[in-house]
Amino acid sequence: MKDDVRWVKTHCARMDHGGCALLVGVKDNKIVSIKGDPDGFLNKGYICPKGVASPDRLTHPDRLKHPLKRAGKRGEGKWKQISWQEALSEIAQNLNKIKEKYGAKGVAFGVGMPKGLEHFVLIRLANIFGSPNVISSQDVCHAPREITGVHTCGFYPVANLHHKSKLVLLWASNITSTNEEGEISSMLLEQLKHGAELIVVDPRKIDLVKKSKKWLQLRPGTDHALALGFLNVIIEESLYDKDFVENWTYGFEDLAEHVKKYTPEKISEITWVSPDQIRASARLYATSKPAVIQWGNPIEHNIYTFDTTRALICLMAVCGNLDVPGGNVHAKDPKIMGLGQFVRSDLIPDKRKEMISAYHGVIPRLMTIAPSFFKKAILEGVPYPIKGFYAMCANPMLSYADSRQTYEAFMNLDFIAVADLFMTPTAAMADIVLPVASQFEMDDIGHYGLGHGFILARPKVVDPPEECWPDIKIMNELGKRISPAEYWHNDYSQFLEDVVNPGDLT
Repeated sequence: MKDDVRWVKTHCARMDHGGCALLVGVKDNKIVSIKGDPDGFLNKGYICPKGVASPDRLTHPDRLKHPLKRAGKRGEGKWKQISWQEALSEIAQNLNKIKEKYGAKGVAFGVGMPKGLEHFVLIRLANIFGSPNVISSQDVCHAPREITGVHTCGFYPVANLHHKSKLVLLWASNITSTNEEGEISSMLLEQLKHGAELIVVDPRKIDLVKKSKKWLQLRPGTDHALALGFLNVIIEESLYDKDFVENWTYGFEDLAEHVKKYTPEKISEITWVSPDQIRASARLYATSKPAVIQWGNPIEHNIYTFDTTRALICLMAVCGNLDVPGGNVHAKDPKIMGLGQFVRSDLIPDKRKEMISAYHGVIPRLMTIAPSFFKKAILEGVPYPIKGFYAMCANPMLSYADSRQTYEAFMNLDFIAVADLFMTPTAAMADIVLPVASQFEMDDIGHYGLGHGFILARPKVVDPPEECWPDIKIMNELGKRISPAEYWHNDYSQFLEDVVNPGDLT
């Protein structure tokens, strides 16, 4: 009977950054229905197919339900079921052994895109253990834009789709297929429904081209040139916001001089976008108040990401669309615990000098290690050898470039532990595999540390299988075995309280 169904409010997660508010129907500890919550801050009732299908993972027959220890050669697929205590002791023994011989930096900790609080508990685990090496693909996902934003205007400019915009400049963002940077496609579609115009900058004819006023089908990898072409038109035609430029910018004269040579004709040769299209689109962006740039990861997938991001932020600024409602804003977090305090960065003061990236001259603010440098350390010992690896919320065998090289690197590690829902290709390479709880099976906080200006509660909906632990619990218990217990909680849920306590929340 429908009356037996209990409805729980929570937020989607683990498919991307998450953020869609959900109403989850539960009966006998099983999810029987799921729908978008009309009160949702981001989605207002919208739910995508991934969100609808997400509960299926909880009951999938291939789900991992017990800790496993490798019983054959690495990657052979032979396993022995063990207890949690044995699994944690085995991991701790091996990581501590590597630390004794190679130092804490000889162990790396791997993670995928931030999905919840566990991302930052992993960084805390690495810091307290003493390793400066957290491996992630942030070099091609968000971090370049965030770092360049701080370098250029002091913050990361977030697209403010919560307020009405006259124009949306969708730059390398296929938002109807991918949730990016805390933005949901329904928010953009609502803008268009209420009269906002759309410019699409994308080599591909994505679905939103049908709704756009302009489609700039640029040559891949030439975003930086196109942005300079926009600036040339806007400055040469005096379409810029003179009050904002005078009161809030430095170096405008230098910028104006720099972009003089980037005429639409010259930029057209580089980008394959016609001069007329460049002029018309630049004029439309400059004269639409407010206008917002919704950008995506593809601009970080080439060597010009710093220049592209910097040029786009200059575009936001000179047109007076920076930090205004309906433009690109400085999304300030609520009163919560700061990241540095949460991850205990104070315990590893020389991290910037000791991390693998330092040897390669990477800007210190990028605090995770690119997978290519991680693999180089394993295979070549440059700048020093990596011998151990703990990974969660990640599948490097599929997500890292050059899977053959990744396989070779994993075969050369002394020890690997992986926590996951399923026996992924990466988990298959491990010495110890740990079964985890999914997002509906634990209390969690979403969007913490992402710079989007908000956090979201993700209350637990159902109980996990008996031996499936939340990643946060796993790391809390492992932390007690590989570092001083005083830095860890009796109950892992206290980490959630730590985050919200400064705001007098629970």
